[in-house]
Amino acid sequence: MKRTSHIHFFTRLLIAVMILQLAIPAGAVFAGTTNVAIYSTSAQDITSNSVNIRYSIGDTAYWKLEYGLSSSTSYTSTVNGYHTNGSVSWNLIPLSNLTQNTSYKYRVSVWPLAYPSPTAAQITYAPEGTFSTTEYVAPQDTTAPTATGLSGSAITESSATVQFSIDEAGYGKIEYGPNNTFSQSTSETAMAASVPTTFQLTGLSSSTTYSYRAVARDSMGNTSTSYTWSFTTLTPQDTTPPSVSGGSISGITSSSASFYTSVNENSYVKVEYGPSG
Repeated sequence: MKRTSHIHFFTRLLIAVMILQLAIPAGAVFAGTTNVAIYSTSAQDITSNSVNIRYSIGDTAYWKLEYGLSSSTSYTSTVNGYHTNGSVSWNLIPLSNLTQNTSYKYRVSVWPLAYPSPTAAQITYAPEGTFSTTEYVAPQDTTAPTATGLSGSAITESSATVQFSIDEAGYGKIEYGPNNTFSQSTSETAMAASVPTTFQLTGLSSSTTYSYRAVARDSMGNTSTSYTWSFTTLTPQDTTPPSVSGGSISGITSSSASFYTSVNENSYVKVEYGPSG
């Protein structure tokens, strides 16, 4: 009879354990009651307005980060959370909206998950740490202005007009020369963004093909060179008449005669004649 009672007891105990296993969610964390150790804290990834506070603990726990100016007698800001990883691991608490070039102090504290509202004796404090944010430095402009709308006009025997625009305020000039050379240049001129600026090319040789390109620069010294265009200066108009030299008549008959002469260039010739006297 006693043996049957023992069997029934162990059977009921086994059923109770099985029911308890089914009732507990997978991955459930049981809150500990032992004070939680903090192994290390540090400030990392410091910028002009942010930092990551790194800490390591060895149990599930609530945590609190207090921070403020190093010159202050107290902490002025608080961040709270909880850590459910029961093994020793590193954790990061990001802080942002900090003031540049400023010294801060901070302190991390932890306590067991069993005590949402802990007593002083249940809280473990890490040693106070400090960090200083960096001074904000604006990103340096490394992009050169872009020249657009390069074109030439008003081409004469010895001059031409060239214009172009740039996409940001800066400076511009035209490099040019005959036969794909760029041995000459205009003076550099200040240019407003997206406003066409005109450059005069003078002292050119007639009947000559010139290559030209725009050079744009911003105040940071970033420089770009445009594509290349070309134009051909005009040929001077001939204002010198041909010269007639030599003249002779032969083959004279009662009603005709032949007149011979020469000119110093290709031209049209006519003979004017009439009776004398």
